[in-house]
Amino acid sequence: MKKSVLVIFAFSLLGFTNAKAQAGDLFITPARVIFDNSSRSEELTLANIGKDTATYSISFLQYNMTEAGGFVLASKSDTGTMYADPFLRVFPRKVTIPPNESQVVRLEFHKKSGIKDGEYRSHLYFRSEHNYDPRGEEKLADTTKMAVKLIPIYGVSIPIIVRSGKLSSTASINDAKIETPVNDSIPVLKMVINRTGNSSVYGNLLVKFEPVGEKPFEIGVMNGVGVYCNINKRNISMKLQKAKGLKMQKGKITVTYTNKEGEKGNVLAEQKIDL
Repeated sequence: MKKSVLVIFAFSLLGFTNAKAQAGDLFITPARVIFDNSSRSEELTLANIGKDTATYSISFLQYNMTEAGGFVLASKSDTGTMYADPFLRVFPRKVTIPPNESQVVRLEFHKKSGIKDGEYRSHLYFRSEHNYDPRGEEKLADTTKMAVKLIPIYGVSIPIIVRSGKLSSTASINDAKIETPVNDSIPVLKMVINRTGNSSVYGNLLVKFEPVGEKPFEIGVMNGVGVYCNINKRNISMKLQKAKGLKMQKGKITVTYTNKEGEKGNVLAEQKIDL
C-alpha cells in the first residue's frame, strides 16, 4: 500500500509596525493607509528580500482588534465595525517578484454616494503562493502509515482605513503602574489607553523617568499603538529599559501618547506616576 501524505498548511499572519510590514521575505511600505476626503489613491511597494522568486496573492480580510492589541477574524454577526473594502480597488491582485526586486501595487478609494459619516476599515492581505511539491519526501519504512507534513504559508496584512465626514476622537491613559521587578528583572509598565469618539486613535508611547533633583531620561518606547473603533480601550504591557544599577525610586514617570513619531508630535494623552 502506498503511503498517504496529509499536508497541513500552517498559516502565519504577522503583525506590522507603523513604518513597514514584513512576513518571511516580503517587505511592504507603507504599512498603514488612510483615505479621507482629500486622498483617493496610494501606491504600495512590495520588496522581495529573499533569494528566490516569490508570488503573492492580494485580497481583503476583515479583522477586529482585541483589547490585548491582537487581531481576530471578524464573524458575519459582528456589527461594531464598518468595512472599507466595498470602496476600495487594488491592482494587480497577484504579483510575482524576483529576488532583491520590488513591485508597486496601486490602491484606490472610490467614494460612493450616500456613504455615511464614520471610519471604515479592512485589511489588505498578502498571501505567499508557495508551490508545494511532495516529490523528494522521505520514504516511510512502514508504507501503511500516514505522513504528516507542515507547510508554512506566510502572510501579512496591513490596515486600510477610510474616513468619511466629520470625525473626532480623544484618548486618555489610566491605571498606569509599574510591576515590581523580581530578582532585579526588567520592570514592566502596564496601562489602559481609552478611546472615545467615532474614529480610531493611533500613535507612539514614550516613557520617561525623572529622579528627584535630576533631569528626565527615556526608559521606554512603543511605536504604532492603535485603538480601533470596534473597542473602546486597549490594555498595554511594555518592558522598560532599565540601566544597570538604576533604582526607580523617589522620582516621577511620565507616559506620553503622541500621534506622530518623536517628541514634537501632538500629544493625545499623558499620565504621570509618582514613585
